[in-house]
Amino acid sequence: MQNKSSLFILLLTCLFLVIHSCQKDEEEVINETLDMNQLYEYDLGSFGDEEGASIAKQALHYKVSEIGQYDTSIYTGKLKYTYIPALDYAGNDEVTIISSRGSDGSGSGPGSKNREYKTRIRFTINE
Repeated sequence: MQNKSSLFILLLTCLFLVIHSCQKDEEEVINETLDMNQLYEYDLGSFGDEEGASIAKQALHYKVSEIGQYDTSIYTGKLKYTYIPALDYAGNDEVTIISSRGSDGSGSGPGSKNREYKTRIRFTINE
C-alpha cells in the first residue's frame, strides 16, 4: 500500500511540473532596419487596468526610447513603444519590453495570474 501511495504522489508531482512548464511566458523577437535618425513606433496594443508594459532592458544608443499612450489627451489603454536612434548613430541596438496581460480580476486562482510577454526589438541602423 505504501508503494502505491508513493507512486501516486510521484505521478501528481510530475503532472504538476508538466502543466507548470507548459505555461511559460511568451517571447517575440523583432528585427528592424532603420536609417540614421529615423523614427520607429511599435504598437503594443490595448491594456486593461491591471495590465501594462515597461522597458526591461533599455536600448543603449537612443535619443528616444519610451513607452507611451497613442492619445495623451484621454486614456484609451492603447500603448506604443517609440524609438529614435542617437543623433547620427549607425550600428546595432536592442530593447526588451515586458507586457503583462490576462488577469481576470478574481484575486487568487488559476485564471488570475497575469501572463508576461517579452518583446525584444533588435535594430540595425544604417548610414
